[in-house]
Order: sequence, then C-alpha cells, then structure tokens
Amino acid sequence: MLSTVLTRSNLDALFERGESLRKRADALLREHGFQATGWGSLMGIHPTDAPTNRASDLAGMDKRPVELLFHEMLERGVYIGKSGFVTLSLPQTPETDGHFLTALESSARVVAEAGF
Repeated sequence: MLSTVLTRSNLDALFERGESLRKRADALLREHGFQATGWGSLMGIHPTDAPTNRASDLAGMDKRPVELLFHEMLERGVYIGKSGFVTLSLPQTPETDGHFLTALESSARVVAEAGF
C-alpha cells in the first residue's frame, strides 16, 4: 500500500501544496498580526508579524493569541495544534485548503479584535 500511495510524485505534490498554502496563509495572517513559517507540508503559526528566523526569536512571546486561534479554528471545523502547528496530509484537496484559509482568516480576525 505504501508503495502505491506514498509515491515520490505524491510526496513532491504534497510538498508543493504545503509551500503554496503556507504562503497564502502567511499573507492573510500578517494582516492580523500573525505569521506562518515552515517547510513543505509543515506549518507553524506565530503571534507576531516581526521577522522570525529561529526559535529564539519567539522566546517569551505571549502564546494566548495562538491558543485562542486554536479554539476559533475548532469552532469553524478545522483542527490545528494548540501550539499553532499545522500539517497537511495526502487526502487534502484544494477545497479543504480553501476551507482552511477561510477559517484561518476569520479566526485570526476574531483574535486580533480581542486585543492580542
């Protein structure tokens, strides 16, 4: 099964989808004081729009905005890690990616309006 589903072609496509999704997520998150970082199908959402090049850039940051974002996303039917960690999987589609981005934008707006 793995040799049928987990092919080099599928993994390359997942990597590229992740890169594209993260760039789109980052653009909309920055409008609300967040940012998305990562590589391929792995994404981290951080409560700052300041440059982030290493983990130490996030040290001491208030994590409450990301925790609120987690709950707002759940309200919209999308699960992300409570720490803001997001992973893509092979079964995701452009439609699920669109739902993710819509939920992310409205969730980030709610968190920003809460004053974080």
